[in-house]
Amino acid sequence: MREPDAAADWAASGAVALTGHPDAPPLVPPGRAASVAAMLGRLFDVDGAALLGERAAFTGGTRGGRVSVGRSCRLLPLASGWAAVSLARDDDVALLGALVEDHLPDDDPWPRLAAAVAGMPPATFDERAALLGIPAAAVREQQHRAGHEHLLAERLVAGTPRELAGVLVVSFGALWAAPLCAQLLAGRGATVVTVETPQRPDGARRGEPRFHALLHAHDRAVRLDPVADRDALHALVRAADVVIEASRPRALRGWGL
Repeated sequence: MREPDAAADWAASGAVALTGHPDAPPLVPPGRAASVAAMLGRLFDVDGAALLGERAAFTGGTRGGRVSVGRSCRLLPLASGWAAVSLARDDDVALLGALVEDHLPDDDPWPRLAAAVAGMPPATFDERAALLGIPAAAVREQQHRAGHEHLLAERLVAGTPRELAGVLVVSFGALWAAPLCAQLLAGRGATVVTVETPQRPDGARRGEPRFHALLHAHDRAVRLDPVADRDALHALVRAADVVIEASRPRALRGWGL
């Protein structure tokens, strides 16, 4: 199998147009994620690299420099280096207020948050974020062996995919990544049940309806209250062959799972 051309695979994915500052040329991301995605896509008969830019294509997302395409995550300077901070959910603002020991305004928490973390060491930031279980972390350069991801993907693609007909997948995922995982399995024949709770429905329902419909085209959605419907929830998980979750650790513990 050919050694992938990382830059060419990034360009073909459409993700290059989503990188860099709005008033500057787009940037080619580091690493080989597009090449690896393209290889892994063959396991599911999809263009894996194109999936990296699919959401932006549906929602009209554009590059925002230090602000993510979806506008919920930002890079903020620390005492040294940077931190990635996500505010994808409404209640994240209160949690981040606890991280910096300050009240953050609901309408625009970013200026006060940025000022509060500007003098914070990365280790302190990570320790507080982990303690609170919030989606934030200091950005550190990853040291990988050259070509490691490519070799791993090559071995996976060379193997024999498992037959998924009759396999029950229960997904607690919301937004994008976990539902995408579920739909890839559904495309290989698995039965997918997506669980939402009355208190916290999938935030993607508030976004582009066509994209939400695409991500959930082959699953069945059920709404279960983790308190009132706990027996049914536990029975569903026990029956599952695969469980997909992208929750913070305390979420499933609170449901007894």
